[in-house]
Amino acid sequence: MAGIDIPGGLQTDRHGRAIKGYLENILGELRNYLGNNVGRVTSRLNCSNTEQAIPVWAGTVEDSDVQKHRANVDVGDSRFGRINRSVVYEETVTDGRWGLHERDWTLGFSEKDQDPYGPGQAYGPKGGCMCQLYIAIRVPQGDRNRHVGTITVGFKNNLNDQDKAKASDIMKNGRASKEYVNYLVKTSNFNLGGPVF
Repeated sequence: MAGIDIPGGLQTDRHGRAIKGYLENILGELRNYLGNNVGRVTSRLNCSNTEQAIPVWAGTVEDSDVQKHRANVDVGDSRFGRINRSVVYEETVTDGRWGLHERDWTLGFSEKDQDPYGPGQAYGPKGGCMCQLYIAIRVPQGDRNRHVGTITVGFKNNLNDQDKAKASDIMKNGRASKEYVNYLVKTSNFNLGGPVF
């Protein structure tokens, strides 16, 4: 049976509901350790059939405070399955070391206006999450690894080094993140793309 290409095959209610559920679990696991400072979790998946960093928006979950702060900006299903170019996405999925990447948006949004990436919508900062952490979704492929997308976590306040390390561990190795990876690899039947290391 042929696999499902991203972005086209990603745009189904079944996959949208499933991904949202996994992101809610990641949000909950992070909040268990880091409290209400965790405001939102987003995921992008890479386009199929390429090793280039081409992100497709796969889902976002937010707490009610972030939703209220963001007010009239819709981040609902209209974005699901759309290509969403980003400097930090490219930086994160092309990092063969699988490092944590960070943005402090209080310093400005200039990278969101760079060609060919902008203009970026900055939904996280508009919701009051001015600190964002990014990690690649790493999937083993034989003796190599493929970075098939990202998990992004938005925080309402900056984190100390200890909390960043804890967040990084949960984003990489937490139960909820592992369940999301398992869904992407074994359940969804997606043809996963992205850089290989």
